[in-house]
Amino acid sequence: MKTTRSIRQLITLSICGMLSVVSLSACSQPAEESSTPAETEETEPEQVQPSWDDLYDQGIAFFQEEDYDKAIEAFTESIGIDPEHAPVYVSRGDAYVLKKVQDDTEADQNLTLAWNDYETASGIDETYAAAWLGMADVLIRRESFEEAYRLLGSVQGSAAEDPAILSKVQEIESGAYVDSSNQVRREDVFDQSGNLIGYSIKEYDFLGRRNGWRNYENYRGNGIELLETCVVTFDGNGLAVRNDYYNPDGSPRAYQTMEYDERGLEVRRNAYIEDKFMGYYLTYYDEEGKETGYDTYQADGTMVMYSRYDYDENGNLLQKNDYNPDGSLLRVIKPSDE
Repeated sequence: MKTTRSIRQLITLSICGMLSVVSLSACSQPAEESSTPAETEETEPEQVQPSWDDLYDQGIAFFQEEDYDKAIEAFTESIGIDPEHAPVYVSRGDAYVLKKVQDDTEADQNLTLAWNDYETASGIDETYAAAWLGMADVLIRRESFEEAYRLLGSVQGSAAEDPAILSKVQEIESGAYVDSSNQVRREDVFDQSGNLIGYSIKEYDFLGRRNGWRNYENYRGNGIELLETCVVTFDGNGLAVRNDYYNPDGSPRAYQTMEYDERGLEVRRNAYIEDKFMGYYLTYYDEEGKETGYDTYQADGTMVMYSRYDYDENGNLLQKNDYNPDGSLLRVIKPSDE
């Protein structure tokens, strides 16, 4: 009996052991799909939208790098976010004025866009002097000189006392209409009593080159009238090589041809009237390329006079000294006298 019980016990233990192994094996198997924890979804970081002033600062950076197209894009995005900031419109107007263009038509279109921006800025903040100066600049570039002067004179409130506006008004009253690129657009001539007796209007092409001018004087006693027109011709290097002068009726009057040194500085100018050689000028410069004087000769090479310039230590012109061929002083002309 003992033997039978022992065998039964062994069988029972064996079965139990096998069940234990199966149980452990089952526990070691991968968990069923239903028992897996939920997978966590990855979320992208929230995009922070730039503010109007962030984009304005970007535009200013592009503007300072003279990348005016990108500056305009940044200013436009800034305005799209918040259209109530006058400096953004003025800065975009400045970029329109200065950006490179392909022809005179595009340049004029950009002046219109600039005017709209300056006008909008003045509507947002009528005390913002830069807006009024921008509008005056567009008028000066379009040869609406008197209108530019009247506009600045019409500024009211604190803007009327802004140093930049006061300085611009004083500059105009002195006889110089200068645009924001520091190009002289008109120069006035006054008599000793302060009466306007003539002026010269300078013309510029879309590349910013002075390509002509018109001189007005009271040469017939009938008031200020057109005296002559000049058209400038440029070579492939962008150097002015010929000036053609015309009478008020459009007939040819005279012309000049210009010659340059290896630095691109004009060293000789030849004058002609109806294809007759009349004489020439020789111009001199220092090592820095600053003009120091010129000589005037008749067609046969006889010197008529010569001029030499005096500058201060900062390079500002003090006076021009004109001499007779024998070296005797003919006259002294200071900038304030011209």
